[in-house]
Amino acid sequence: RIATLAPSIAAILAMLAQLDGAGVAPEDVRTGAVRLQPRYSSSSLSSGNQILGYVAVNTVTVDLRDLDRLGPLLQALIGDGANRLDDVRFGLQDPTDALDEARRRAVAEAMRRAALYADAAGVELGAVLSLSDTGGAGYQPLRAEMAMMDMAQSAPDFAIPTAPGDIEMSVSVSMVFAIAG
Repeated sequence: RIATLAPSIAAILAMLAQLDGAGVAPEDVRTGAVRLQPRYSSSSLSSGNQILGYVAVNTVTVDLRDLDRLGPLLQALIGDGANRLDDVRFGLQDPTDALDEARRRAVAEAMRRAALYADAAGVELGAVLSLSDTGGAGYQPLRAEMAMMDMAQSAPDFAIPTAPGDIEMSVSVSMVFAIAG
């Protein structure tokens, strides 16, 4: 997922056309925010700040499913007038299988520890009395640092490098065992 900012309607239209031409599905492109902010003058000759005009801020959020296209697409969007990159997040399209595997591992680790503690205490581990997910299941998509860019008249001469890295899953479980007698 990427979020970019463009300074003008023409730039937004060019960016939307670029995304469409790159084959990004319409449901993966959405307006994140539209704001109008005053631009002030801070002249020492006047008393107070005067409004010189207004700055339009239009943020577009894009879900890109092919990471190989990310660098070249960012390059093209900057060339079309995007002047700020607010957020790049790397995540899984469907984390279900990875979360299920993390749950299996969490249960296995809880059982290993329970057996260790029972052995250390000199008791025999009995049946599982309860098992619950204690929250924290999920993952946080990896975020790239926010980057400010100078307004470009044309695309940079290079694709913007990106490195998605690994995605960590986190699951917590609580298990209660009987002590066999």
